[in-house]
Amino acid sequence: MKLSQIAWRNIFRNRRRSLLSVLALAIAAMSLVLLFGLIDWMKDDLRTNLFRFYTGQIRIRDREFDTYEHLSPLHLKVEHALDLVEKIEQIPGVRAAAARIGFPAMVLEEEGTFLGVYGRAMDMEQERKVANLDEYLLTGEFPKAGSREILLTPSLAEELGKQVGDTLTLMARTATYGTNAMTFTITGLVRFPFSSLDRAFFIPLDTGQRLLRMRSLNGSTFDAASEVVVLLEEGVKERDVLPHVQALLATGSYGDVEAKPWQELPTLYSVIRIAEITYNIIGLLFLLLGSTVIINTTMMVIYERMREIGTMSAMGMEGGQLVGLFFLEALYLALIGAAVGVGLGALFAYPLGIYGIDYTAATQDIQWPISNIYYCTPTWRTYLFVFLFSVVVGAVTSFIPSRRAAKLNPIQALRTI
Repeated sequence: MKLSQIAWRNIFRNRRRSLLSVLALAIAAMSLVLLFGLIDWMKDDLRTNLFRFYTGQIRIRDREFDTYEHLSPLHLKVEHALDLVEKIEQIPGVRAAAARIGFPAMVLEEEGTFLGVYGRAMDMEQERKVANLDEYLLTGEFPKAGSREILLTPSLAEELGKQVGDTLTLMARTATYGTNAMTFTITGLVRFPFSSLDRAFFIPLDTGQRLLRMRSLNGSTFDAASEVVVLLEEGVKERDVLPHVQALLATGSYGDVEAKPWQELPTLYSVIRIAEITYNIIGLLFLLLGSTVIINTTMMVIYERMREIGTMSAMGMEGGQLVGLFFLEALYLALIGAAVGVGLGALFAYPLGIYGIDYTAATQDIQWPISNIYYCTPTWRTYLFVFLFSVVVGAVTSFIPSRRAAKLNPIQALRTI
């Protein structure tokens, strides 16, 4: 009889032991699928949120802006920003571009006190393409271009005691180092998927340009912005589009500005790299834990069968045949366990990939651009890796105890309890 047939029969000869082995392997494989599915989602979510709401894949700013960003240097601006956006969107490979002005402001409250807030002036129509704004509007409508209308986040509206239809007055420092104020009507509430924009307001770009006196040099209209962000079509590389953007800026029509891909933005690149390293370390730890479960299960199955090994040795089975027999048993169990585990992982990952788990209460005070609802989205690479990893670890580790057992004298093996 072939070793493969004997190995297969041995699996069913002690069904309880085989079931426990398969169950341990399956739980380890399922846990790895769910963990790596979560890590895959977190990496994608972090990049998506940073690109949509903060930097784009290419960002255009004044050369000195990053140095003085903590001072909100509105005088360091991108001139003729809307003209630049229009021309950038004509470059092949560009999906969308948008001009933005981020600035601190004070809200005059009814008691005569001021509340410090942060906001953004932006082109609502362009941001629908860049940041997918329509996904996040809770109630009301977007402010119209040129209007004194404003969007608030629910947290800020609650803090101010305001609702849609109410008015509020903003006071802000201008690009000319003066102070200006405007009264706005709240037209809607918008909630973003992460907490770092929870206390923010949003006004139309042209209204913000007037409020902040964002005039281009020698210009008669307010048409400057703090930055222009660019998103690319799926699969298009930054290095393919960047030279075209830089050629536009080289004309000197937009001020002393520069375009940088996200990889050259020190803070952003550091955030993504640190996040990826952290997630990979977590993944490695779980791999080690999963390996421990698989190795322990495989070795236990073999060590508790020493007397059986002694019997087979006494009947003339050679060491190489013993090793091969137990390797095949471990391989079959690993294949079954890995398949069941990956299948269970896919089964649990499916609803988690659609509905997710809401961690808003736990993450609302964390200023980190990760969405508050966590999803599990394993890729086919994740399923394949976990399956192969579980099979290889489960099968290969059988060599250690089986080789040791094969070297034992049959009499010693028979005496083993």
